[in-house]
Amino acid sequence: MIPDTDPAGGGVPSRARPKALKLTQRLVPLGRNMLPLLPERPSRFVLGEVLGRRPRLWGLSVGGERVRGARRGFELAFPEEDVDALLDNWVLERGRGMATTVSYLARWIRGRRSRLVQPGPEHRFPRGPSVVAFLHYSIDPIVQLACIAAAEEELSIRWPTYPMQSGVEDDRELWLAGNEIPTRIEQALLPITDPSWVAVACDHLRGGGTVFISIDAPFDANRRAGSSIQVGRARLPMSPSVELFAKIEGVQLALAWPRPTGRSRWVFDLKPVDDVDGLGRQAGAWIQAHYQHWAGWPYLVWRENAAAMRENVKALE
Repeated sequence: MIPDTDPAGGGVPSRARPKALKLTQRLVPLGRNMLPLLPERPSRFVLGEVLGRRPRLWGLSVGGERVRGARRGFELAFPEEDVDALLDNWVLERGRGMATTVSYLARWIRGRRSRLVQPGPEHRFPRGPSVVAFLHYSIDPIVQLACIAAAEEELSIRWPTYPMQSGVEDDRELWLAGNEIPTRIEQALLPITDPSWVAVACDHLRGGGTVFISIDAPFDANRRAGSSIQVGRARLPMSPSVELFAKIEGVQLALAWPRPTGRSRWVFDLKPVDDVDGLGRQAGAWIQAHYQHWAGWPYLVWRENAAAMRENVKALE
């Protein structure tokens, strides 16, 4: 059941873009204009039920590689559980999370605050050089954007991101459709297709800045990760760059994560951790408690060498 891989040699599966997604992408600009004018909670609820029960509208094929990869991930992590039930719930909540993202972004771009996503009472953004770690959540990139909104305006952030790869299933295809990235966010983005991105991030931390980073990415560095995230009975290698960042003098580590407080409402927390292993423990505990909201299930079996990924992307440019 392990999904097919890219014929170019990468470990991330590829597929043709579903026709339903193409239609939805054309409707996104209309929805972006309408959603801020509608009552937030009922409109998000309706959109969530549509996307949750019609995953092809946001690019998820029930018989496709992403779902097959998630199924295999569930089998590895929870071999004694009903995998079909886990998978069905995951697909449903992923669609509802996508609706929350679309609704939030429609308001955020207009400068309007969402009432459905709020910082928790213990949310504390670290001062000084810091690494703020994330997992891949069903409501990405809301947690990152909400952290930026809650932080001080002068906060200097670099945000490593991996590229949109042609023919590879990627949730960002829907919520990026027709959107212009705000200048502050665009300046913060640090593409990992640049081999020097780790050095750039290290220099940024030494200068007192903040680095956002996903610790559950499907890309492996040439050197083996020293830390991992326990996911049920399985283990996921942690992004090894975090270990390098943590060794820089004065750097603080923190994990940011969302938690649902109702059918449509979310609170996001950001709390410091003592070390890299602490990040792994906190991340594993979150996945155990909110498995249906973790978008990274396929990454337990989708693994691609980071250097090979850069070569693949370069070949497509």
